[in-house]
Amino acid sequence: VEVFNQLRPLLKQSLHEEIELTVNMRLRTAIVMADTIQLEQLLINLIINARDAIASQSGRIHVDISRRRLTSSRQAVQDVMPPGMYHVLSLQDNGSGIRAEDLARIFEPFFTTKVEGKGTGLGLATCLRIVTQNSGYICCESTPGQGTTFEIWRHSIKRALSRYGYDVEIARNGTQALELIKRGAIFDVLITDVVMPDMGGGALADKLKLYLPATPVLYISGYSDEMLATRGISQKQINFLAKPFSPSVLAFRVQELLLRARANNA
Repeated sequence: VEVFNQLRPLLKQSLHEEIELTVNMRLRTAIVMADTIQLEQLLINLIINARDAIASQSGRIHVDISRRRLTSSRQAVQDVMPPGMYHVLSLQDNGSGIRAEDLARIFEPFFTTKVEGKGTGLGLATCLRIVTQNSGYICCESTPGQGTTFEIWRHSIKRALSRYGYDVEIARNGTQALELIKRGAIFDVLITDVVMPDMGGGALADKLKLYLPATPVLYISGYSDEMLATRGISQKQINFLAKPFSPSVLAFRVQELLLRARANNA
């Protein structure tokens, strides 16, 4: 929710005056297993794709952020979603829609329904990569002449770990996490994304040592080793979990760190 609100002015600027952008925020916060920068890129790509589908006509793009319970398995683009509670980002346009024969191919790299020179076919392929890297699922429904709806489904880290009996305190960013620590909050494990706005995971971990030097840190990211190296992070030197990962894998790594910390302090 916070990421969308910060990006909303830029998203509006990318649309021409005859396109109305409406938003329905059913949640005040939605903490998910997602990299902030990649989430911004995902939103931009989906908005631009919707804008191009509307073209020069007047139209509407509606964004909805909600929490939904999936009671039975559902087929997504890249995999089957298991039942559970999800945070869902939905983006709907009333543009030209996508033909059924094209719908199965829109996430392929370099596939495009646009005229030559008007698109690379990489926008939706990038969206699929980002969603997959961030442990999410993407669904698409479209009717030619009526419009298209994209849905991004993601597990909440808090809900994922709570299922395994952990008490989880959420901070929106590194600065807020540090404020919690300064006020005396004590954590057995810190889970942080490597790349975050304002304060990266590495900087947060360094500051954590001043207050809770024995607290282990689990870094998560969907970036490559080369990208992490530019930020001074080496996967071989830290406790690292690469996206995508399942809630069970996350819970296992947390338990592993807790057992190791207890053994070191025994």
